[in-house]
Amino acid sequence: MIISGRVQGVGLRYFARDIASEMNLTGSIKNLHDGRVEIEVQGDSDLLTMFVEKVRVGPQLSRVTSYTISDMSIVENESEFIVRY
Repeated sequence: MIISGRVQGVGLRYFARDIASEMNLTGSIKNLHDGRVEIEVQGDSDLLTMFVEKVRVGPQLSRVTSYTISDMSIVENESEFIVRY
C-alpha cells in the first residue's frame, strides 16, 4: 500500500503499527523520500480491510489524499509489524 497526502511527521507510522499489532497483522511501514508512506501488511483478509480503512482515516493530524494497493507474495515466518527507517 502506498499512501499520499499529509502522511509524514504526523504519527501515521506508529498509528498503523499499533492498529496492526492489535489485529495480529504483520508487516512493515516506512516513509518514502518523496513524502509518501509505504505499508506492507499481511493477515486475515477481513482484518486487512479494516486496517486499510483505519489507516485511510489515520491519526488526527494526518490527511490521506490517495492510496494504491498492490498484491505481493506472502512473507513466511513474519511475526510482527515494524516501523522501518
